Amino acid sequence: MLAGLRRRAARAGLEERIDIRLAQPDRLGIDDLNGQVDLVLAFYVVHEIREQAAFFAEIAGALKADGAVLVVEPPLHVSRAGFEASLAAAGGAGLRVARRPRIGPNKVALLAKSGP
Repeated sequence: MLAGLRRRAARAGLEERIDIRLAQPDRLGIDDLNGQVDLVLAFYVVHEIREQAAFFAEIAGALKADGAVLVVEPPLHVSRAGFEASLAAAGGAGLRVARRPRIGPNKVALLAKSGP
């Protein structure tokens, strides 16, 4: 899967803009990106993560001060309560809901780092 993504990125001329990594089951392994990431897209994945607090903490550490996380979860597979629990885990990691844009019928939140 990652090799295919590398090929598609190269064909699109984006290989220098995309950092492709294989995450471990219990961590993303992005400690070296502290304060360097503009945007994280978590599309249909957060509900699959057992330790969501740790997941969001790693992401919060990697984000720039004005960085954002777009969380999109499937409309039928994830309950409203489950989605709100994920957002609470994000809040515990220092991420706040900045907006709730609409993307079809999905459950969506745009998260930003909490201000001082």
